[in-house]
Amino acid sequence: MFPRKISIIDDWYAQGYTTNDIVEKLRCKDLVSHSTIREKFEWYLNRIRKREENGDIKIVKFIIEHYQNEKIFYDVGHPTNFVIKEICRQILEKLTMNFALENNIFECMDGYEDLILTCVKEALHLAYGGEDAIKNGLHVCKMNQIMDLEEHVREYLFWQYKEEGADV
Repeated sequence: MFPRKISIIDDWYAQGYTTNDIVEKLRCKDLVSHSTIREKFEWYLNRIRKREENGDIKIVKFIIEHYQNEKIFYDVGHPTNFVIKEICRQILEKLTMNFALENNIFECMDGYEDLILTCVKEALHLAYGGEDAIKNGLHVCKMNQIMDLEEHVREYLFWQYKEEGADV
C-alpha cells in the first residue's frame, strides 16, 4: 500500500500532530518553495534526457508538452498509462508497425501512486493534483473507494502505526 516512508508525515506524527493537523500542513501552498520545486523538476527532466542520449525512444519532449494537463507519473520513476502508450507508439513506429493502440489496453498502475501536493500543483501549473482523488484502482487495498489527500494521510498513518494506536 505504501512501499516508501513519507518522512515529512512521519516527522509530524512523531511530534504529536493529529491527522487533521498533517492534512492542513500538506495543503499549504508554500510547504516547499516554488523555485525549489521547479529546480527539482528540471533536474529530473535532465536525468531523463541523459538516459535518452543512447536510446531510440525519446520521451522528454512528450513530457514537457503534456505534464501540465495530463498526469505523467504515478510516483518518481513510474510513468502513467498515458506515457506508456506514447512509448509503445514510438516503439511500433521504429518497428514500422502501424496500428492504433486502444486506450484501455493497459491495466491502471496506480497502486502505489504518490500525492501531488498543492505547492507542487501550483509551482508547475498542473491541472491535477492537490485535493484530487488518487489510487482509484480496484486492485488496491484501501479503506475507501476513492482516496483523496485526507484519506491518503489517514491510511498512511493507519498502515504505518496501527500497532501504536495512530490517530486515524
